Order: sequence, then structure tokens, then C-alpha cells
Amino acid sequence: MRGFHRGLALLLLCAACARTPMQSGHTPEGAIDQAAAQAPATWLEARTVEIEPAAAGRRVVIALSREPEQIQESWLSAPPRLLIDLTGPRPDAPTDVARFPLTDDLVPQVRVGPHGGSLRAVLDFARQPEFWVNKWLTKPGYEIWQELNGHSILPLITEEKSTYQTIQKVKTFTPPSSDRNFVFSQLSKNIESACIKARRYRLAAQGAAIFLKTQQFRYRWLEVRFTHATAFPHQIVRAIEPAFAQLFQPEEEYRATGVVLLKLDEDTMIQLDLFGEALKAERFSRVYKAVDHMREKYGKHTVYLGTSLLAQKFSQHLGERGDEPLRKRELFKGETKRKRMGIPMFMGKLFD
Repeated sequence: MRGFHRGLALLLLCAACARTPMQSGHTPEGAIDQAAAQAPATWLEARTVEIEPAAAGRRVVIALSREPEQIQESWLSAPPRLLIDLTGPRPDAPTDVARFPLTDDLVPQVRVGPHGGSLRAVLDFARQPEFWVNKWLTKPGYEIWQELNGHSILPLITEEKSTYQTIQKVKTFTPPSSDRNFVFSQLSKNIESACIKARRYRLAAQGAAIFLKTQQFRYRWLEVRFTHATAFPHQIVRAIEPAFAQLFQPEEEYRATGVVLLKLDEDTMIQLDLFGEALKAERFSRVYKAVDHMREKYGKHTVYLGTSLLAQKFSQHLGERGDEPLRKRELFKGETKRKRMGIPMFMGKLFD
């Protein structure tokens, strides 16, 4: 029996093991209750998980297929959960994570699955009731609360992300500045970074939201709609200039700028017009293809807009926060501050 929370204890039942002493990595004084001795199972697995009343509250009962060789436990607080690592024989082939939902307001579920060469049990805690979650948390917090209570809300996506509805780029700079041109240059650099990502995925934005963050951590933002979808930074910079003029206050010091590209769609359609804008867009498309080619070869922001000059001219952070490590100061031949040497990494296994 192990006590790990006020009013809550853990009991491990080994369904096929003899009464022998146990070694514990963190709590050697704890004992493990075992069933009658039987032939040991081949692999260490969890068969059932139950919660039952106890003298001091209730206890979580995990029935194992055999006696573990060692037990180690650790507590994580965000989100609250208890990790229990059980060492013992495990199959070489990976196994799925088993979920054991419980009807308890403190421990709504227990997850058991492989972790390295051991078996890990995760006791998820959800201390607050649903009305408290709805009152004080936003949608992401409520979704996490539901997941902790055993309700599958967030789908598991194993493929690399390739589609985006929005793209956001935010950068903090130090020291804070009230220089209008410098702050606008930082915003222009963020716009260029967002457009680089949009062009990489062949997306174009129909609008953007820009915001400024003051030294007092206050935000001011505005949303701008474009006349046509674009992924060209010079067009977006020109479109957001009036909005920036409304947001910027000379008496304030700013520490960060950000941009969010909105309503992204595939950048494949070209609609002809009477004023030659489509032909201009085609010419700029060839220009930015060359810029992207140089970025891939020489690094990000090798070619940049004149509006980003001040942000590119100075380091992102000055003073102690801007101190660079030795590896960044002493570059290999052919490296730049934006492009590092591609050193291959060996990701395989070594066998005797």
C-alpha cells in the first residue's frame, strides 16, 4: 500500500506472483499486496484498474500480471498527474496505451502503456468540478479538463502538419523601444517571416491582425482585410501601415510585435482584372521564388525588405539577454548566423 495523496492510496495486486520482498526506487518502506502464488506471467502488464473505499478515503487498485522488479513514482503538476514506472519483462513490440476510466472526482482515469523498457501508469487528476472549469477557463482549458476525465476531445494526428487556417509570428525585443521606425521594422520582419511560411505551404492570406505589446504587457491590436489574397510581404506591409499608425503611441515603450495571417487558402487561383494587377502579381511571384531559393541556400532573411532594415541591423536582444554562446560566435566555414552546417545525425541502433 502506498499513500501518495491526502485521502488517496495506491494498491498494486500481482495476480501471479509469490509473496516476496519488493525493491522500490523511492519508497522502500511501502509493501505490495499480492494474491496467491501462481505461475508467473511472461510479461508485466496491467489487467484491471479499480477504485474502492478505504479507511482514510479511497484507494486505486491496479491488478498486474506479475510482480514488478522495481517501482518509481513522480508527481507532475501541469496538468496534475502521478507517474508510476514499473520495471519488469516487457515485449519488444510496442503496445497501445490502455485507458481505464474511473467514476471518481479526484482520479477520473488511469492510463497504462509502455515507457522505454518499463510499464508506466499515469493517474490523471481533475480536482475541480465542471461548473468551475466553465466559469474560469477558456475553451482549451475545458478541453484539457475533459481529456483528463476520460472524454476523447482532441484527435490524435500522427502526420506532419501541412494545412493552416492562420499563421502567427511574434518576436520580443530588448531593450523596449518607443522609436516608431524601429518598432515598425520589428513588425515588418515578423510579416516577412509569416509570409515565408505561407509561401512554403502555397497559402495566401485574405487579411491580417497586427498587435503591439507594451512594456507593461498591455496589448493593442487591429485587423486588416486585403483587397485580394496574398503571401507577398511588401503588399501586407503597405496594407497595415494605417493600422499601425492608429496603434502606435509615442509615449509608450514597446517590447514585442506580432502578426497573424487570417483566412488562409491555397495560392493557386489567379483572377484576371482590367488594371493589370494579376500580371504584377505573377511578376512578384517569380521574384519571391528567387528570394525563397536564396533563403533555402543561404538562410532565412538573406534578402529582406527595406522596412525590416532596423530589425535586421541590430540583434533581437541587447545587453545580458543578447549574449551569444560560443557556438554561435565561432562559425564553421560556410555557416552564417541564419544557416548552420547540416551535420547528419545517426538515428539507428547498434547491434553487437
